Amino acid sequence: MSSQSPNLMLPYMAAAQAQKHLTHNQALEGLDLIVQLSLKSFSQTVPPLTPSEGQVWAIGTGATGDWAGRDGQLAAWSNGGWLFLSPRVG
Repeated sequence: MSSQSPNLMLPYMAAAQAQKHLTHNQALEGLDLIVQLSLKSFSQTVPPLTPSEGQVWAIGTGATGDWAGRDGQLAAWSNGGWLFLSPRVG
């Protein structure tokens, strides 16, 4: 069995996993950011100086700073740091 769900790539909990709440919270965080997605920008390449909790950007080509190497991904400001998600086709 895979360790992630096939569509949203949410983490599954292992049968004997310690601290299951961490995996569960990670999955909830991903759902909260993806479901009813609202983007601040579709092709921004420079991270904002003062992002707000829950804001999401679609990273454009040639990203710099904390977004370097993350072209084409979604960048979400969550819990005081960047969470990167890879969108799927469709």
